[in-house]
Amino acid sequence: MPRAEHERVGRRAAEVVALLVTIGDEARALGEAARAAGLTDVTHVAAREDAITTLRARLVPGDVVLIKGSHALGLEH
Repeated sequence: MPRAEHERVGRRAAEVVALLVTIGDEARALGEAARAAGLTDVTHVAAREDAITTLRARLVPGDVVLIKGSHALGLEH
């Protein structure tokens, strides 16, 4: 996805989520755009395993999680 699209998604995410975890170099722009749009709870990690660790530490029963990403990251696992 082009950087401009990552930025557009990041700005939109800032409007609808409480926590954003981005994974990998290509998604860094998404998190930066979300933060610039006012989302304060943004975490960027290098790999899927780091995201799992972050989410396990933060999530509580009843939380809703949306996972969106490239198949190359293997997020379906």
